[in-house]
Amino acid sequence: MFEHLCSDPVPDMQTAISRVQSGIRHLDELYGREWRAKINLSWLDISSPRNCILGQLMRHGHLALLFTDVSTGVACGFSCGLWDLLFFCQPPWVSRSFDRLTEAWKLALSEPVVSDSRPVPARPSQRGNIDRNDSGRGTYSCAG
Repeated sequence: MFEHLCSDPVPDMQTAISRVQSGIRHLDELYGREWRAKINLSWLDISSPRNCILGQLMRHGHLALLFTDVSTGVACGFSCGLWDLLFFCQPPWVSRSFDRLTEAWKLALSEPVVSDSRPVPARPSQRGNIDRNDSGRGTYSCAG
């Protein structure tokens, strides 16, 4: 009957990573990519109401996050649901889940942001003449 209460809310790193990716997409939609620079990874602790992702962003004026519902918070890797209420006495399985989420956020946010736009190759007429040192004979030499 109470088995689900004694199991990890975030059972493995794959679950944590998946939720964090959802959280990143959610925050990108709300605030663009600028929010990432406001997170101090050395303070980051998802189990802390002050040093979690939402806590750090709220200190920077993103107060709309106060109204994030529990299901969105869990799905986006911001929390472990109702277990967040236990600040001082977390069971080991909940503590492991918070640790997984914290590690997943740190991994995701330490990666460089990849631009969505791809470089456009220059047209041949814009490149000019390129000397390949082949004299047009179909043979190439490497000048050392």
